[in-house]
Amino acid sequence: MQMLLNRLECIELELQNHLAATKYEQRLVEKWNTILETQEKEEESAVILGRRKEDLVRKAKEYHEELKTVLKNMPEAPRITVTRLKEQEKKNKTKEQVLRAKRAKIKAFKGLPPVSPFLWSFCYHFYQP
Repeated sequence: MQMLLNRLECIELELQNHLAATKYEQRLVEKWNTILETQEKEEESAVILGRRKEDLVRKAKEYHEELKTVLKNMPEAPRITVTRLKEQEKKNKTKEQVLRAKRAKIKAFKGLPPVSPFLWSFCYHFYQP
């Protein structure tokens, strides 16, 4: 009977070792399966990325063509710059002020009687600018 128990213990130990070895092999298989699956996904994602790149390049070319047509249809650059425009505005403003002053003088002299030629020549000689 003792021999039978010893033999059963030996078989049990052998089965436990075999179980541990198969568990280890199963973990290795699972590890390699996950690695292979990720590589397949990466390859698929590489294909997807390649397609996306081609789509983006095609879209970029379309946009570039649109830009070319828009630039062709745009008017030429303006001949005047902002600084020149500001200078012209200042000149116009001073001319307007001069005109206002002249209009005010005309308005002031409008109701007066005409000046005689003698008085006119007299004023002209003394008040020459």
